[in-house]
Amino acid sequence: MTTMGKILVFINLLFAVLVMSLITVVFVTKTNWATGHAFEVAEKKKAQANYQNEVTRRAELEKEKNLLLAQADGSIADLKAKLELSDKVKVDAEAKLLEANKRVDDADARVKQLTAANEGMKVEIKSLDERLGESQQLILKLGLDNKKYKAEAIKATTDLQSALDRNDQLVQKLVESDKKISFLEGDAAAKAGQRDIKNPPPDDIRGRVMVTDEASGYVTINLGSDNGVSKGNTLEVYRLKPRPQYIGTLRVYDVRPNEAVGKLMGTGPRGKILKDDEVASRILGQ
Repeated sequence: MTTMGKILVFINLLFAVLVMSLITVVFVTKTNWATGHAFEVAEKKKAQANYQNEVTRRAELEKEKNLLLAQADGSIADLKAKLELSDKVKVDAEAKLLEANKRVDDADARVKQLTAANEGMKVEIKSLDERLGESQQLILKLGLDNKKYKAEAIKATTDLQSALDRNDQLVQKLVESDKKISFLEGDAAAKAGQRDIKNPPPDDIRGRVMVTDEASGYVTINLGSDNGVSKGNTLEVYRLKPRPQYIGTLRVYDVRPNEAVGKLMGTGPRGKILKDDEVASRILGQ
């Protein structure tokens, strides 16, 4: 074999060894890559699972966070409401405290007034005790003249009653006199053709004027058909206070059960009819 042949054989052998080495390297590399790929795939799936778990956990945490935030917002709202209620209660309590303090001050002032009044009453009671002692002495003194005073009192009472009776008689006579004067005036008017015919109720009744109408001259009295008053009847009007005075004759124009309306006749009345004037079917002594 020639040297060239030997060289070529050696080169082929070296090339074969190199190819075998490359094949071995490729095989080993491929085997390692497959193992690494499988590992990477497994790691990727594991990472994906971990990521999904993390997403789920984050979602749960977010939900829990939102729930906690909602609860916190509700708690804050409740606290605000309670705080506002507490402020209102505080304001009411302060107002009640001010009112209570005012009442206490008023009570203190009242106590001072009552204390001053009590002191004044003590002074007055002492004065009354002194006056009571004087009165007792005076009573003892007056008791000696009691019989004399009783006799004088009886006499004074009798004289007073007599004076009252006499006064009543004089009042009746004065009314009668005033009536007679009015009659005389009426007679004078009758001669001139101005006197109306009187028509008193058959029963002796008495009443008073309730309402007067100065513009129309009509008056309302508290006597009506239940008392025997009829339309067209006449009643005498007079006044006892401040002094007895005969007013005139009232003609009845309208009658109701408990009241009647009338007007003074044109007989020359001695005055205007006033509320609470007396009316009667006739006057004593007429």
